[in-house]
Amino acid sequence: SFRGLRVGLDCANGSAWALSKAVFDALGAEVFPIAAAPNGTNVNRGCGSTCPALLSELVKREGLDLGFAFDGDGDRCIAVDERGEVVDGDGILYVCARRLAGRGALDGGGVVCTVMRNGGLVRALAREGISCAETDVGDKYVYAELVRRGYVLGGEPSGHVIFRKYETTGDGILTALFLAEAVRESKCPFSYLTQGYVALPRCLVNVRAAGGREILARQRVQAAIARAGETLAGGRVFVRPSGTEPVLRILAEGEEEGACRLATALVRRAIEEEVCAGS
Repeated sequence: SFRGLRVGLDCANGSAWALSKAVFDALGAEVFPIAAAPNGTNVNRGCGSTCPALLSELVKREGLDLGFAFDGDGDRCIAVDERGEVVDGDGILYVCARRLAGRGALDGGGVVCTVMRNGGLVRALAREGISCAETDVGDKYVYAELVRRGYVLGGEPSGHVIFRKYETTGDGILTALFLAEAVRESKCPFSYLTQGYVALPRCLVNVRAAGGREILARQRVQAAIARAGETLAGGRVFVRPSGTEPVLRILAEGEEEGACRLATALVRRAIEEEVCAGS
């Protein structure tokens, strides 16, 4: 029972608009829904998992215990703790992995994440004796690796979380239920459950580049990536073509945010020079 639990739901004006509230109502929670009036054109518009600011404000204004933001098709979930702080997919994986491990249900003693995971997640789980296996971006790759390793939990920072015991893909409502159960069982604020996870500073930049894979392979770009990595002193630089639009995504992660910004700027300049040279 979630009786007494005050929960905010950002339904993204999408497929979760009715079902998510019905589920939490049935379990006895006091539910505060927003973005729950789809009209066919407003899905994900300034709301949902890609824009959790509205949910954060709702949680703080109404003094809620926690909140969940879904995306249009309901396979993602981003959480908000009682302070209004956003908990992304990496933070959710941390909470879920610890909960499963504590119940002896984390088969294989590890989780599957993607190359976009935050290094702070790897560190935090390692302290708990939990390993991280990495895959390419995409929940289909996460699921395939879960099956290969016999693991039961995996996901992405975007909020796709797969509980292989129940699903073959992400399910935002299932993720929300698992987190709400963790809060109820622990008898602690949600923020307490995430305390052991500290995200490393990072900078993510998108650069428009048609033919991104070919540009990424060029010597000037690869040299810039290598130089940028050296400036981060133990951090990392990762560049990949988007699977949905003609952009290259540059990720720099390290101990200092300023160094991450400089690293992404270095790589961005090289990519833009190659784009201009080919135009």
